[in-house]
Amino acid sequence: MQQLATSCILVFLLSALLFCKTSDTPPDPNYITSIEAWRTARLDALKRPRGWASLVGLHWLPEGKQSFGASDTADIRLPERAPEVMGVWYRAGDTVRFVPTPGLAVWSVNDSTPFSGGEVRPDSDAQPHLLNHQSLYWMVIQRGDQHGVRVWDTLHHARTELTEIPHFPVDPAWALPAQFEPAPPGTQMMVDNAVGLTVPVNVAGTVYSAQGQDSIRLIAFDGGPDELFLIFADLTTDISTYSGGRYLYIPRGDADGNTVLDLNKAYNPPCVFTDYATCLLPPEENFIALEVNAGETLPDRH
Repeated sequence: MQQLATSCILVFLLSALLFCKTSDTPPDPNYITSIEAWRTARLDALKRPRGWASLVGLHWLPEGKQSFGASDTADIRLPERAPEVMGVWYRAGDTVRFVPTPGLAVWSVNDSTPFSGGEVRPDSDAQPHLLNHQSLYWMVIQRGDQHGVRVWDTLHHARTELTEIPHFPVDPAWALPAQFEPAPPGTQMMVDNAVGLTVPVNVAGTVYSAQGQDSIRLIAFDGGPDELFLIFADLTTDISTYSGGRYLYIPRGDADGNTVLDLNKAYNPPCVFTDYATCLLPPEENFIALEVNAGETLPDRH
């Protein structure tokens, strides 16, 4: 990444001068208020009962049988407040089953009914299973051909300890006019993630800054019907911002492809707040040879 940064600096020097300067005009207070409201909602989402700050485990399932509980002898160890033996997992290829310990109250959150055992649909399914016992929630996640159990604890101390997310000062100069160019339907790209896997991701197209293709050019992933999802690194990466890059959602734009690349909303991936996420990493093409002094910065824990 450093080698790529060095090779791009001269090409992007003019862009750096364009983007790094700030306007002498006082910022629109409505814009400042909108960014502050976005930051409040972002913090609230991290701290919700099953937010990233509540994660207490991610356990990959091998083929066969795995015990699940707080016991020292459990194959999958849970927090101390969990029962000694919660149940047993069985995996055969892409089929994963969970059988709770007899008499233990386990609920299927999907339909608010007791769960006595059976196949558990992963997060790759349109309707994944979410199971619950007291303050603990868990589900199966699928990443490539691997399956794991992700566990939340709504009583986890991190929910109350997380009180703010550090960030650069709001600067409207980083809300850049941009152009979106769609990719052919069905386009995919293989992207590395934080747990060492390479997974296919749907590519929506390319986003260019309004200054031209030599300024900022980013591959945009599918962020839903109305948004584009960007993963990027820049000259602050691994210095004042996270080593795994930052994320950003932007509007898909109007019929002519006009949108806004608002880097004040660049945010830290979940891996900044928990060791139990599988964050996508920025592709090499999504390196910005500028110091993007906008958006979230690195918390003290990293």
